[in-house]
Amino acid sequence: MDRLTPSRILVFVPNWVGDAVMATPALAALRSHWPQAWITALARRYVAEVLKGHPAIDELRALDSLVRGAPLGGFIREALVLRREGFGLAVLFTNSWRTALFALLAGAPRRAGYRRMGRSLLLSDRLEAPRAGGRYEPSPMIDYYINLVRLIGVEPASREMSLAVNRHEREAAEKLLDGLGVEPDASLVVMNPGSAFGSAKCWPPEHFAESADRLTAEGFEVLVVTGPAEREIGETIGRLAKSRLKPAWRANVPLGPLKALISRAALVVTNDSGPRHFAAALGVPVITIIGPTDPRWSSTGWRAEIVLRREVECAPCMLRVCPRDHRCMTLVTPDDVMEAAMRLTGMKHLKGRNIE
Repeated sequence: MDRLTPSRILVFVPNWVGDAVMATPALAALRSHWPQAWITALARRYVAEVLKGHPAIDELRALDSLVRGAPLGGFIREALVLRREGFGLAVLFTNSWRTALFALLAGAPRRAGYRRMGRSLLLSDRLEAPRAGGRYEPSPMIDYYINLVRLIGVEPASREMSLAVNRHEREAAEKLLDGLGVEPDASLVVMNPGSAFGSAKCWPPEHFAESADRLTAEGFEVLVVTGPAEREIGETIGRLAKSRLKPAWRANVPLGPLKALISRAALVVTNDSGPRHFAAALGVPVITIIGPTDPRWSSTGWRAEIVLRREVECAPCMLRVCPRDHRCMTLVTPDDVMEAAMRLTGMKHLKGRNIE
């Protein structure tokens, strides 16, 4: 691949928010290896909001035709538009057959991706995902994407994730804080009690409420932030909490301003979902509560992250809804969270993202 210097590179971004953030070290490596190339990233609309302004990306396109079930006509038209732009390389961080076909139709002569979903013939550069006992072997997704760019001769300088926060996102976050009556110098704790994956990933609302009360008593301003589909979780936490939490869960904070809000925080407490990776990419201490999923997939190596997890016989089950008593999550207690918070912040009422 080094003999070919592509002037235009097409990158297919992962569909999950957290995975998209975990792909940023590989994205940064592409930029470093081919600094003069024009890099266009294709992403679903909600993921595009996360990667907006990233220095490794020259252009970010949100293509609806890549969504499963989208009309075939639009799929072909958008691929042919890209074909006219002359991309020399396509890198597929996605695993779907649909995106591999799109890359072929888009005319990229080199198409690098994992040999999955029966799409090998659509790729020019293929990599086998490691397996053990017939199943995919758990390993950090950061390395999964890094190994793919290594296949085409690109060696990353770092495994550190990164995100950009632009002026509009910061202004939206400040407007939210002002509207909630949060003091400008407040030490924020952002709590994320939801998960797009499913309820099995969610720590109980009563545990979040108790932790919010105890962090508030230590002088922190606790903001419980949810997406529109998770608002009821926020309402439950607000109802159970003894302290008067500001109802940030009613604000429906978009992902862009959420990045800015997290960058302003002293600590994030979250389930294993996208905001966890926002915190790590933005240099913010984070407590992550993990239950049904295998932590090896999402490991980031962020030095200011504490993962709370209980070893139980039924985990990791990888189920979206727990069919039993949800013990993998309920056995993690508010005491565990407070101990982790003390380790990460020293309860020194830190402002912003600085830690010892």
